Amino acid sequence: MKAIISGTVFLFFYLANGHAQIQANMLGNWQDDGLVVGSSFDSRYNDVWGYANNGREYAIIGSTEAIHIIDVTDPSDLAEVQRIEGADGGFFLVHRDMKVYQDYLYCVADEGSGSTLQIIDLSTLPDTAAEVYNSNEYVVTCHNIFIDSSQARLYIVGKGDKTTVLDISDPEMPAFLATYPQAGFPLPYVHDAYIENNIGYMNCAHDGLWVVDFTDPDAPIILGTMTDYEDAGYNHSGWLSEDGGHYFLCDENHGSQVKSVNVTDPSDLKVDALFSPGNWANEIPHNCAVKGNLLYLSYYYDGMQVYDVSNPLNPVRVAKYDTYPGTNVPWYAGNWGIYPFLPSGNILLSDMQSGLFVIEKLPETATVYLDLKKSFFSVCNGASISFEMTVGSGFSPDGVTLEIGNTDLQANITFSENPAMPGDIITVTIADITSNTDTPEEIVILADDGINNISEPVSVLVDNVPAPVAAINSPAENSTVAVDNIYFNWDETIGADAYKLEIATDALDFGNTVVFDAQTEAVFYTLDISLDAATQYFWRIVSTNECGTSTSSIWAFDTEGTNAAKELAGN
Repeated sequence: MKAIISGTVFLFFYLANGHAQIQANMLGNWQDDGLVVGSSFDSRYNDVWGYANNGREYAIIGSTEAIHIIDVTDPSDLAEVQRIEGADGGFFLVHRDMKVYQDYLYCVADEGSGSTLQIIDLSTLPDTAAEVYNSNEYVVTCHNIFIDSSQARLYIVGKGDKTTVLDISDPEMPAFLATYPQAGFPLPYVHDAYIENNIGYMNCAHDGLWVVDFTDPDAPIILGTMTDYEDAGYNHSGWLSEDGGHYFLCDENHGSQVKSVNVTDPSDLKVDALFSPGNWANEIPHNCAVKGNLLYLSYYYDGMQVYDVSNPLNPVRVAKYDTYPGTNVPWYAGNWGIYPFLPSGNILLSDMQSGLFVIEKLPETATVYLDLKKSFFSVCNGASISFEMTVGSGFSPDGVTLEIGNTDLQANITFSENPAMPGDIITVTIADITSNTDTPEEIVILADDGINNISEPVSVLVDNVPAPVAAINSPAENSTVAVDNIYFNWDETIGADAYKLEIATDALDFGNTVVFDAQTEAVFYTLDISLDAATQYFWRIVSTNECGTSTSSIWAFDTEGTNAAKELAGN
């Protein structure tokens, strides 16, 4: 195992003739090279949590084999003080999840027939950490757990298609409260969840976001759902703002943006803002947490990303730290989990390949910056793009002059306001784009108020490749389905902006026999009309982007029941 101490590159803003930098400071790294490497993602580590007691701080990180408790009180001297073997583990294990209630650690895994719910007493750290409960009575494998501390309830989600709630008012002896779905409460598969004071924000994968009142576990109340929303994808995880007004939601899809969801009225959930680092086309958010006005995100290949969400309609990125030194590809590697709640303010990160990172507490947010809502674009020749850019409040009240630095990209670039004022949200338009290279070209935006001079880059890749072909999944080829609420699902294709579902009655003359079509940005669709009974249909997906379309293979399916017209004709 290794304990690695970094240099002292503190979070700063470089304001003299250079790019605005928002680089956090790593204090230390712990990893154990002896751990077995997982076969699915070439990884050893998964999630991370934290615990503090008696003036000491601890990181808790999961691996393919165990749960590791690391003393991080002095980040320059990281030490594993306890190792608790997982109930099951090995090269096949990818996911562990851990949460703390009072002085007890609750651990689960999503793989392994021998997995269980494990409870560990942390109160005697660093000397011991005794396992006080190890049982598969309520769960063998599940994807995540969440603890509503105010109610002493443990929620077990992603247990197949089940969600189970346990009473942990006796922390060493959990007691069963309920399992869902149940009659009158059709809760779908829940991938992850955030629950506070009995109100659950349930991340339901392809079924979107559900808000549920669990006050009476025998009769939960659905307060609202959000199943069709802008940039919808695999609804993975989220965290509630401290004022309870917004839920920050991560869809785990390559190229997906984080959503700021207005939850003040759960019956009318809506996305107020979308945001992402914009570093490359296939970046992907994973987990998140909110502390104060800061949203901390683990972003796989792009590491830690931190946003000031004091204005949830306009989140501003204020810090970053990349844990993954490898090449960015549309897969899964790098920063898995994030924990910003230690008393010291230091931040814990888990990296799938490189273990535990301790990041120094962030200083007060700087106010001289240009915040670009997106900084990487892939477009077609001749296309135009526009994006919003926030001018920091710390610039001179006399105004900020915006200019474009030298660039080889041929385009017409304009600003909606110039000069701009501190706090302005400026629309940047890049029109009539042409390029003769197949690599990204950089445009540098300069801002100068006579005192501060900063710049921010934008990368543009001119790519004339149409959207790739989507692989279709459900309904399966030659399957039989009900006539109502038919669920269609297909694989995400990197580079597609939208998908068109088409249903026809003749595979050989598809275009002229289409009976239904619908456009969506999601990779699923539930049919809102009834098809004829006992009829053969054909379906396909058309993937689209600015450069063109591509069409999937065509699959047949039959509807259940009897067709009166066909029977009459037969008689």
